[in-house]
Amino acid sequence: MKKIALLLFAMSLIGCSHVPGVFRTVDGTAFDLERMEQIQPGMTSEAVFRLVGRPVSISEEGSRIVHRYYMVREKTDTDRVAGIVPIRKKTTEMYEVLLNYENGVVTRKQLTRSVEKPKEKGE
Repeated sequence: MKKIALLLFAMSLIGCSHVPGVFRTVDGTAFDLERMEQIQPGMTSEAVFRLVGRPVSISEEGSRIVHRYYMVREKTDTDRVAGIVPIRKKTTEMYEVLLNYENGVVTRKQLTRSVEKPKEKGE
């Protein structure tokens, strides 16, 4: 029993560490979210292209044109328990932006976002 207590005490002295991950795009085409927020109704497609780049797809729905921007990105954070045992926590984010155009200008912007995060203790 003393050996276990001593081992646990020694492990607590080593401590824990956290190494944050960096997001990388794993599907779709990466775009800057802050720039996407700047898109307003009345902007031309050329102005949007200069701001955020080309969409993943362009489709026609009746008299309007829809540009679709889409990306899935992931990051993996690593926690080390007792400085040794790695515990990896993956976060996945999905973003889809639909821009409706009529007569060559943006009339509507729709942003969908979903996030899958690892559960923390107690959740």
